Order: sequence, then structure tokens, then C-alpha cells
Amino acid sequence: MRPTTLIRAIPITPAEFSPGERTDWNRSEVHPGAAIHRAILALVWLTFALSSIVFTEPAPVDALLAGLSVLLPVAGLVAVTPALASYIALWAVAGACGLLAATISRDVAASTVFTSISLYLYVASSMLAGFVARDRP
Repeated sequence: MRPTTLIRAIPITPAEFSPGERTDWNRSEVHPGAAIHRAILALVWLTFALSSIVFTEPAPVDALLAGLSVLLPVAGLVAVTPALASYIALWAVAGACGLLAATISRDVAASTVFTSISLYLYVASSMLAGFVARDRP
């Protein structure tokens, strides 16, 4: 199954494109050779390198992963395949059920914190799966 992105590039002929011009079709994706692309990949590497270091809660990796959860899709480095869409839908159902269950808990504050952490992990795992599924030619 071929992965697809949420935003697709519109192919144009070379005569319609001048090299210094930014058009709507290339704003959704970072060019692989660009410095920002290398910086994002370095941030991904740093996040995984620091993932084994946890002295406090929240760990530094949590802040990095939350930032990557926003940065990678914005940079166009996440591919959403039909299988990943199903994965996201299942976690959305689990998150909704968790929020519903938190409302009838004896300790609503603790349940809300637990559910919020679970939602963060659902989003982070979906983003990382989409990043791994990204097929760069």
C-alpha cells in the first residue's frame, strides 16, 4: 500500500516555475536537502537519544516529543496511510472513552491527569508511526 500525505503537491511544468519563487504546491513539505530538514531530523535523533534519560516527570523527552508532534506534520514529514488512519481512529475512540470514564471517577483530578497523559501518548505514537511510514524517494 502506497503512503499518502494529507497535502499533495500539484505537478507543474518547468516553464511555469521560476527557481526562486515559492508557490502553494511546495509549502506543505520541507525540501530534503534544506537546513531546516536536517535540523528537524537532528531533533528527532536527539529525542530518541534522550528517551532513556528520565530523572523527573515530565522527562525532557516529553517536551521534545510534544514539539515534534506539532513540527513533523507541519513540515510535511508524516505520511498518513489508511492503516495509520485506522490506528488513529481506534486511539481516538479509546481517548474519548477515557475522558468519559474520567467524569465518573472518584478522583476526577487524578483521572483527568492520567487521561491527558494517555491522549498525549496516543498523539505521539501516531505521529511517530506516520514519520516512520514516510517514504522519501
